[in-house]
Amino acid sequence: MKKTFKKLLLSFASVISVVSFFTSSAKAAGFQIAEQSAANMGLANAGTTVDDNPSIQFYNPAAMAFMEHPVAGVSYIDIIPHSDFRLLNATNYAGTSIAGTSSTRTPSRSGLIPGFYYIYPVNPQFAFGIGAEVPFGLKTVYERDSAARYFALESGIQTINLNPSIAIRPLQNFSLGFGIDVLYAKVRLEQALDGQSLFFPLPSNDIIVKNNVNDWGVGWNMGALWKPTPTTDIGFGYHSSINLNLRGDREIEGLNALTQIAAAGAGLYNADLTSTLRLPDYGSLGFKQYIKPWWDVVGDISYIHWSTIRTIQLNYSGTAAPTIIPLNYRNTWRFSLGQDFQIFPIWKFRMGVAYDQSPIRSEFRDARLPDSDRIWLSVGSNFKLTRKIDLDVGYTHAFFTRTSIN
Repeated sequence: MKKTFKKLLLSFASVISVVSFFTSSAKAAGFQIAEQSAANMGLANAGTTVDDNPSIQFYNPAAMAFMEHPVAGVSYIDIIPHSDFRLLNATNYAGTSIAGTSSTRTPSRSGLIPGFYYIYPVNPQFAFGIGAEVPFGLKTVYERDSAARYFALESGIQTINLNPSIAIRPLQNFSLGFGIDVLYAKVRLEQALDGQSLFFPLPSNDIIVKNNVNDWGVGWNMGALWKPTPTTDIGFGYHSSINLNLRGDREIEGLNALTQIAAAGAGLYNADLTSTLRLPDYGSLGFKQYIKPWWDVVGDISYIHWSTIRTIQLNYSGTAAPTIIPLNYRNTWRFSLGQDFQIFPIWKFRMGVAYDQSPIRSEFRDARLPDSDRIWLSVGSNFKLTRKIDLDVGYTHAFFTRTSIN
């Protein structure tokens, strides 16, 4: 029998992040991107593991078994950070002040986050789905003449995750889901070196070091959904850590004929580059409580195992010493609470609030990811354009704690 799509979910969302000194371009803490649909964003990501929109395929694949018809969804998230870098004092290893601009407007850069989800219920006991999403991402950029250039210029990580999954429903009110995460990551770390200090008395400008690496990694995910009563849903979702064996190259710019030999002796030359990165595993426990036919309350508790990232070590071919960047991330929690209001049969209003911890410890905060704790305030709406097509719109404003770097 031929089946047609019951729902096509179109999602659009906007994010603005505000901080006095610094902020990161990813709205979720660290460089995780927790926002995978506008429907969840309107609730401050509350109840992601118990929702009924297609993005549930990523958050909790078990919920696919409760879908009655095939569904597809596309999402578009626009992260619009507003941040300000203000210099108090910057000196080199000799204690000399670093010349350069003392402020940077929006070192954190906007990011466009796409997503696609498809769920096909084969029968009431089995379903499968596939998704493509961006679970991690970050980009910060400082000007070439910034006083922060010797600490960071451009830093970024880009990912795309392909996620096939299945769900089984052994009981009428309980289901389990399992999936595979096939993730591609690309990392860029760029900074300047003080050529005048390095090569004195030889004349030299700043030296630019560009590190670019990439790799594919594989992980897994699982979920469970339990409906203990007709008005209560409880869901759990988990994504494993993913190990990346990154490979790429280092490129040195700005050397002249006089400094090139001296730079090679100091280990500054174009080289092949390898590194490893273990992306954190994370889990969420959520609930949905139906208070009235027109009113739902949802909540979510998430734990992110950021301590898998202790240091980043860049290993170069040849005799160059490796570069070691200490991070010492801490594990974090995110708490969120939201409400759904069915105003009219074709219009639903959403609102939510969340508290999101940063994995960055104050003593290890640097210019590449000057992150801090934040509070989310979110609103959103669902519109039924037709019987089979829904449109979701969400907006989140994240308030960051004022931070500093020493």
